[in-house]
Amino acid sequence: MKIKHLFLAAAALAFGLTSCSKDEGGVKRTGPSDVYIQVSQLGTRADTDPVSDNTAVEFSEGYLFFTDSEADPNILRYVRITNNTIAGTVSVDQLKAGKVIESVHQNATTVWVFGNVPAKDSNGNDLEIDQSSKMSDIESKLIDILSQTDDDFGVKNATLYGSGAIDFTPGTHTTGEQYDGKASFQVAPIIARLEIDKIQANNEAATLAGSGVITSFKLEGIYINNYYFEVGVNSGTTGSTIVNYLQDIPSYLPTTQGGQYDTAWEEYLYDLIGQDAVSAGGGSFISVEPSKTWAYNVFANHADPHIVFHLTGVEIDNSLRPNPQTAAQPGEAWLTVTSYVHRNTDNPVNIEGGKVCKMANVYFTADDLGNTPEPNDKLDILVEIELLPWKVVPVDPKFD
Repeated sequence: MKIKHLFLAAAALAFGLTSCSKDEGGVKRTGPSDVYIQVSQLGTRADTDPVSDNTAVEFSEGYLFFTDSEADPNILRYVRITNNTIAGTVSVDQLKAGKVIESVHQNATTVWVFGNVPAKDSNGNDLEIDQSSKMSDIESKLIDILSQTDDDFGVKNATLYGSGAIDFTPGTHTTGEQYDGKASFQVAPIIARLEIDKIQANNEAATLAGSGVITSFKLEGIYINNYYFEVGVNSGTTGSTIVNYLQDIPSYLPTTQGGQYDTAWEEYLYDLIGQDAVSAGGGSFISVEPSKTWAYNVFANHADPHIVFHLTGVEIDNSLRPNPQTAAQPGEAWLTVTSYVHRNTDNPVNIEGGKVCKMANVYFTADDLGNTPEPNDKLDILVEIELLPWKVVPVDPKFD
């Protein structure tokens, strides 16, 4: 029997795409299948730049794979997804409208989509996932985090990934066209985004707590720590290791200054700020804020990345402390965000693909300052975060 139509709705929910699902079932296949594919609302989502420039996040091109049911699936067929109508490929517009893919292998059980795939792997070699014969070959190809950030430090380059089983239950598409099966699954970005609008010493809260009042500080730099520099195209971590410089202070500098952060990573994984705090809120706060936002794209769905703030010139009025004569002036200090919680419920918020964690304000007090990054003692710091825009959840990150 020749299968005439297979309806595939690949939904990239994290980019505003929709999904659908149908009942499962089975049809015996004895020959090649003609597959009807339609991807609904494949397109764009507004970027999260908190200023006014909204950059579109697009599914511009990629690959569609059909595999069998082996433990390490064999790739039976692949089709290029392009921006234009080119012979032998499928355009994004065609997938929106629906497109028949002819002669799909009868053993096909699963459909996979990879979008916005970088041309090079993390070693600078051609990625060429279309040359793979098994899905494990594709999933083992490592890409680095720099490939996930566009020229404007936005998220247009975010790689998308998803897969779904083929359900051979016959049905009728909304257009009235009959089909014999479909696959329904999510295609989501493999990165999340961290945005920081301001870091602020909260002296109002410090006064209430009997803490020291921070009278000045300079924000020297912001560093992403506890992160994966490279992952597989499917966001897997096989062959990769997590980067964490722990309490080694000299590591938190560019390589030109003897540190571990390559100068090519600036604005991707760290920023050198060198900005003095200014008074705000009638003197109750002193803060440092950028002209736009400090933003960092990170691989998601693994250990939550940490944000390390390096402060110098810290001066504290300790007259409110119970034993002010024993309170030291730190001069240099560190703050480390290690987790993120819902602002109103205090429930944990994981850094998952498609989430934009927007920290409108990173509040800290004198008691939250540490002598090193990644301190052993755990401190709670109030930071305001929203998840934009499809999951608007205000959260508070936690500092150590």
